[in-house]
Order: sequence, then C-alpha cells, then structure tokens
Amino acid sequence: MSFYSSLARVASAITLLSTLFPCGTTSFVGSALSKRQAPITPKAVFAHHVVGNTYSYTINDWVNDITKAQNANIDAFALNIGAQTSYTNTQLANAYTAAEQRQFKLFLSFDYAAQGAWSSSNVVSTINAHKNSAAQFKVNGLPLVSTFEGPDNSGDWPSIRSQVGGIFFLPDWTSKGPDAFHNNLLQYTDGAFSWDAWPQGATDMTDNPDKAWYAAVQPKAYMMPVSPWFYTNLPEYGKNWVWRGDDMWHTRWQQVLEIKPNFVEIISWNDYGESHYIGPIINSGVPSGAHKYVDNMPHEHWRDLLPYYIAAYKTGVSPAVALDKVHFWYRLSPAAAGSNDGTAGNAPYQPYTDPNQVVQDKVFFTALITSPSTISVQIGNSAAITFTATSAGAFHSSTPFNGKTGTVTVKVVRNGLPVRCRNPILLIVYYLETTQRPHKIAVIIAAIVPAIAKMSIPGSLAAWVPLLDLAVCEAEEENPATKVLALLVRGTTPLKVLELAAAVPDDDVITVSNEDPLAERVLVLVGV
Repeated sequence: MSFYSSLARVASAITLLSTLFPCGTTSFVGSALSKRQAPITPKAVFAHHVVGNTYSYTINDWVNDITKAQNANIDAFALNIGAQTSYTNTQLANAYTAAEQRQFKLFLSFDYAAQGAWSSSNVVSTINAHKNSAAQFKVNGLPLVSTFEGPDNSGDWPSIRSQVGGIFFLPDWTSKGPDAFHNNLLQYTDGAFSWDAWPQGATDMTDNPDKAWYAAVQPKAYMMPVSPWFYTNLPEYGKNWVWRGDDMWHTRWQQVLEIKPNFVEIISWNDYGESHYIGPIINSGVPSGAHKYVDNMPHEHWRDLLPYYIAAYKTGVSPAVALDKVHFWYRLSPAAAGSNDGTAGNAPYQPYTDPNQVVQDKVFFTALITSPSTISVQIGNSAAITFTATSAGAFHSSTPFNGKTGTVTVKVVRNGLPVRCRNPILLIVYYLETTQRPHKIAVIIAAIVPAIAKMSIPGSLAAWVPLLDLAVCEAEEENPATKVLALLVRGTTPLKVLELAAAVPDDDVITVSNEDPLAERVLVLVGV
C-alpha cells in the first residue's frame, strides 16, 4: 500500500461531511510613524488566497470564490502575489473587478519567499493600481498591506509608504521571531501577522506563540493565523512534511477568543499543495505533485462552521445556533499502514519526528447544537461511542479507530431520537405501515411554522413530534422520491405541497387519503 492511501492523506484525503439538520471595536496606538492614537477598523477575518493558483481564473471564477467567502462571513481575501508571476496583474484586475461587483474587500500580500524579493518600484506600482478601488480593505482610511516574509527588505517600506500616500502595514516576518521583530522591525510596521499556525512534533497547537507575538507588537495591531492543518508532499519544491492538525479547526478559534487579536487570517483559501485549503478545489490550481492527495478531497464544509466562530470572535459572545449540524473528518487508513514516503513529522529546519506519532488515528467531529444533546460516533458495525454535550453551541471531540473498520456514522441524538431531520419549517412526514405496502413512506404536508403556531390544533401536536422526527430521518435516508420532495417543499405553501405530492409516482410515495385517521388529523392541522 502506498503512503498516499494511508498517512499521506492525513491532511487532504479526508472524508469531510456536513449534515444540516433540516427538521467590539478594539483600538490601539497607531503606527510608530504616527504621533496620534487612532481607532482601527472593527475586528475582521481574512482568508489567504494564493493568486499564483488562479492563472486560469475569469472574473466569474473570482465572483464564485468571493460569494462562497461572503456566505461564510469572511471579510476579505489577502491576495498572496509572487514577484515574478506573469499573470499577477491580470488576475489582480479580475479579482478587484469581481470584488467591486460583490461589494467584497481585498488587500495585497507580497510574497518575498516563493520567487524572491519584490523591488520597491513594483510594490509601489501594484499598491497604487488598486488602493483607490472600492474593494480595497482599509484600516484607519489606509489600504491594508501584508507580506509573506521579506524582513531583509524591511528598510524599503518607509519609502514605499511615502510614495503610495500611506498604508496600514502588517507584514509576516515570522522567521525573525517576536523578540527580534520587536527590537529591530516593529518601527517599520503598524503591527504584525504571524505565520506560526501549526505545532511542532507530536504535540497540539497552543496559543503561546500568539501571546508572544501579541506582546511583541503592542501597542500596535496583531493579526492571528488560523489553519485547519498542514501536509505537503512536493519534493520538487523541497517540501515533504506534516504538522499536527486534527483538532485545530475548532481549538484555534477557541484560542482566538482568548487572544482577542485585531485581525484573523485563515491559512488558507486555496493553497492545495499544503492541504489547508477551505475553498473549492480548482483543478488548474493544484500543483502537479499534489493531485494524489488533493483530488476528490474537498474541505469546503469547514466553512459551514465559520459564521458561528466568526460571530463569537467579533462579539465576544457565542451566538445562538439556529440549526443543528455536525461535521466530521478522519484519515482513510491507520497511520502505520504502508510507507511514509519520506514524509517527516516536522519541517526540515525542525527536529525530526516520526510522522506516525504526529498524526492521530481518530474520528474528529464538531457539532453545532441548538440544545443539550448526545453525539454518537459509530465505525462500521462496532458499538457506538457517545458523547454528552450539556449546553447549546459548539461541541468538539474525537474517538480513536482502535482497529475498527467500516463506514463512519455520526449522529446528534435528542430525547432518544436522531434530530438530523428537524427543520424550522416543520416538514411533516410519517410512516404508513399497511399490510399491503409495509415500510413505505408518505409525505403529508410541509407548513411554515408561524402558520402552524396560529392554528387551533386538535389534540396534542407534541405527542406526534417523536414519530414525525423519526419519519423524516428515515424518509430522507431510504426513499429518493421523498427526499427530492422534501427539498422541493421547504418554504412552500400547503397547497403547493399537495400538488408536488400528487406529481410523484405512486410507486415511489404513498398518496395519503382522508380515510387514514392520522392523515386526516394532519390535514386538519394545516387547514386543508
């Protein structure tokens, strides 16, 4: 067995599933170049977007990425641009055009590592080309500018700042460390962005690096990195290592709440070669050596958790959860299976660690729940492992493989029944078990909750809820026609539901008549 079907898939070959359950402004002293205090913009969250992976993009492709980011409540893209990429200017123009159309924000992040240092003149011309765009993200009225590395060119920035009429400068000069940055480089900046987003060796990520950077930049701004994990196997670029991730998409956001940084930058939107992408997989942007661990391994559903995390970061209060949902992910094989293909447990400049000790043979999950629940994790036919979430909000945990094999099933259970199919629109479905057609599913009616709340309901609707919840779950799992119908009727009127039900062939769904006592009761309930 090759490493690509085992350990190498630690960072990308993941079954990442999302199940929707249908049923302060901070302020600080301004730049050292400024003599006055000034408030910065309210807290914001960015995603690191590698323009080098967008050579085939059209404006519509940028619109698609931007729309997905907006749906996740991301405030802007940090556009990583190399010094010698021939299509940079074209794609920057496309990106800013699309962002203006969508009323989204962008800022430039000059990469001094991938293709060497930028010349000051090219930095100036690139900033000037976009600084007045309506899509330019600004802080204190100045365009935000960042970098990936480049501390040896720190002396260029006072002149750059002057020539472009001012910037708010948050570079990533992490290679120098927080102490040297504070002593030698802080004078050139308005704060710092740390790239120290992953732990070393067989340890979990802590917020100690963030605390050090936060202290080093005071009283200026700190931009904190958040990344789900890291794996790369691109020997042609001298890269073949893994850092522990696993829990980080949840734990790093908890650390954000502790640190309270001025900004957060997600690493990354589309860096496929390092496996930490949360955007869509665009085939033309995947490095040639990375297809083996990127293809058919989407990570997009991680974005479904972002509105919750981002709201908590910006307000300081965990938001209410409107719909139950659960996300889970895991490697497809145990760490020790097959060859490690030369992958190290740390980067080359760090002490070597056995990669089998870095990754963990577990199923990881995060549930957003509306009220206290039990989360059940089952691998194959083994007994389910249960976890108790005692309050509404985000609940994260994991359970080891322990040699178990088979399909992984994760459920949120409440009152003894799965709540996977609750929906605020109350899709009313139940089993009709007759001697003629046992175990068939009948769709009765979908009605908007406010309308139901105003009705005079004979009997107790509460007594029907467990039956209805169970029926919806099994309908969506077992009957394709009913599943399609359920998707069609959400938000529609009762009469429209009846029309849709009538159009489904009788072989696929049982038509309910008034002769059935429970059906009659439901029809009365919805006013038909």
